[in-house]
Amino acid sequence: TITVPEVLTKDRMPLDIRVSISFQIEPRADTDNRPESFSQRKRFDGVITGAYPVYEDSVYKAVYKVSKGGWRQATLRALDAAVRDVVQEYDLDELYDIPEPIPGKSPVMIPDLERSIEERVARAAVAWGVKVNHVDIVTVKMPEEIWQKVLAWWQKKLEVKIALQDLEKQTFILD
Repeated sequence: TITVPEVLTKDRMPLDIRVSISFQIEPRADTDNRPESFSQRKRFDGVITGAYPVYEDSVYKAVYKVSKGGWRQATLRALDAAVRDVVQEYDLDELYDIPEPIPGKSPVMIPDLERSIEERVARAAVAWGVKVNHVDIVTVKMPEEIWQKVLAWWQKKLEVKIALQDLEKQTFILD
């Protein structure tokens, strides 16, 4: 789990996004299910057997095809970049179901964001022998002043709803 700080939305609103990821060295069965893996040049052809069989080449890529930080750090850096890339495609009101949304725009569901982020990280990670299992957005925190405005919008919407209900009750009693 990492926190990606100050992720900018399309309308330049900074968000802090806490996201978790599950990943592993690509299992042999997954490598076998990728047709492109058969056309790629492999340094090693052997298989490391056991409970979780993997190709020696996947382990080689995880060790030697990434920067100094290793395959775990490379995957987390790819996650950070993917979160930033995906979120910058949306305005703030598309990421939150704000009571007064812009006409023609509907909120993006968190699972859609997770899926987009997961796909981007998975495409990159396969180059260093890693399989991404799952991405989960844990929290999305907006700046305090924006959060206060959203709370005020929700409160106003609730007050209007209550006032309309009271008015309907009064109208019913007068009839």
